[in-house]
Amino acid sequence: MQSAAIRLEARAAAWPRQRASAEGDHRLVGGFPCARTGGPLQAFKHDSAYLVLAVSGHLVWEHLGHETVLQAGDAALIDGASGETVERGAGGGCFCLQIPRELVADHFRRPDGSPVRGASAALLGALVRSAFEHADTLGREPSLAVRDALLTLIAACWSAGLVRPIDPLGDDAEPVLMRQVKAYIQDHLDNPALSPPLIARAQGMSVRHLHRLFKAGGVSLGDWVRQRRLAQCAADLADSAHDGESLTAIAFRWGFSDSAHFSRSFRAQYGVAPRAYRAGRKTPPATPRFEGPACS
Repeated sequence: MQSAAIRLEARAAAWPRQRASAEGDHRLVGGFPCARTGGPLQAFKHDSAYLVLAVSGHLVWEHLGHETVLQAGDAALIDGASGETVERGAGGGCFCLQIPRELVADHFRRPDGSPVRGASAALLGALVRSAFEHADTLGREPSLAVRDALLTLIAACWSAGLVRPIDPLGDDAEPVLMRQVKAYIQDHLDNPALSPPLIARAQGMSVRHLHRLFKAGGVSLGDWVRQRRLAQCAADLADSAHDGESLTAIAFRWGFSDSAHFSRSFRAQYGVAPRAYRAGRKTPPATPRFEGPACS
């Protein structure tokens, strides 16, 4: 495995607000470790991705079997596990933002393997530079807003033309943040304490931004959570393998905490009581209708 630019060993939570060293200054940008450096180039971590923004001179990015020169103002998104390298050219300086790999795994390369240049790179650079300079004074909410903006911009810059597998939880055209949130919810439907604050905290965003994501998709967060829970219950009721389980056991397995509330919600959603639904061995509908909030 070849080495690459800029060693960022510490986890975000362990990084100080500012640290000067031979490797440059290190601060948190949107909660992500960020280095501004023109110093020694060291290894990338395999569990991280790196947003590299060239700010002076040039950098040489070895990727896809060839070299690309990153001029001042260019941006590259690099997979820490890929073996790609970035060598510092004459006067080369950059910002290097370390991001958990799973947050941007869909967007490591554009179809032609090229970096982002022009207005999009300038917008990314301006955001990172400004957040870096004001890292000492940004509060929690502004920092979360910076994080959301960074991930949204990265998705917009590196997704163009990229073919991704169809997301079983929703439209493949959905923003990457929305797909990540839905995947998290789907994995935690069995938690009766699942709530907007819990979801937002797990995704590193504000509760307000979480609700805005769903509102933009035309459905509330509470409606979507309940839809998924009822769909899982309906699937179990239609499956003879679960005949030995009570209605309450099935409901509680998927995050409901009150059997009467579950029965009312199920009837409102599917037009029939859970017991009758099971007796009829109905196939769960793909898109049950919404009837009021379930997560507030």
